[in-house]
Amino acid sequence: MAYFEIVNNRLVRIRDWPKRLTKKRALQLSIRKWEFLAKNKDVEDGGSRTCALCFLHSNDYPDIVCVGCPIFNYTGFDLCFGTPYIENSCDEDYEELELAFLKKVYLDKYDENCPKEK
Repeated sequence: MAYFEIVNNRLVRIRDWPKRLTKKRALQLSIRKWEFLAKNKDVEDGGSRTCALCFLHSNDYPDIVCVGCPIFNYTGFDLCFGTPYIENSCDEDYEELELAFLKKVYLDKYDENCPKEK
């Protein structure tokens, strides 16, 4: 099921996030986002509007971002600092770096690889 497409060279979300969005599913959808971006170079990523983790972990606390986010828990930093998204955003292959990072977070947190989308 597709959640993203490219409009005017920018990644946009084309469907609502699942009504029962869990941390695990949000991390899976974030991995899907970066798989999509890794295949579509030179596309603006859409930022937090296209991140299921940002939606899940800033929705109830607009002034306190990242509370409970697995990325925050992994890095100890909010707003994705300490990730390739921020630290390597000028690198040519930062999409692949971010994708690999998210897959590592998933593996470390759930002790399994992220399942492939059907």
